[in-house]
Amino acid sequence: MTQKTKSDAASMLESIAQRQPQRGAAPQEIQVSLQANKQESKQANLQERVTTFSTYLRPSLQKRIKRLAVELDRTTTSLVEEALETFVARHEK
Repeated sequence: MTQKTKSDAASMLESIAQRQPQRGAAPQEIQVSLQANKQESKQANLQERVTTFSTYLRPSLQKRIKRLAVELDRTTTSLVEEALETFVARHEK
């Protein structure tokens, strides 16, 4: 993996975090965000069947993804999928 690819992946995960409500946000704001995430996941699952895709990641990156998933009340799958969707869309152009 090149340094640019690593920085792209890191910046995508950071941008995901920035779009989520911050700690201490109003409960209603957090609830609206969680509902939006759940609706997006349901819509994606209805549109296309999900299959397994295995890859190797550094343990430090896995730990960061898991920590971010807990903080954002999302699954690691949804975070990785969003990051990859963003990365692929940017490089397909």
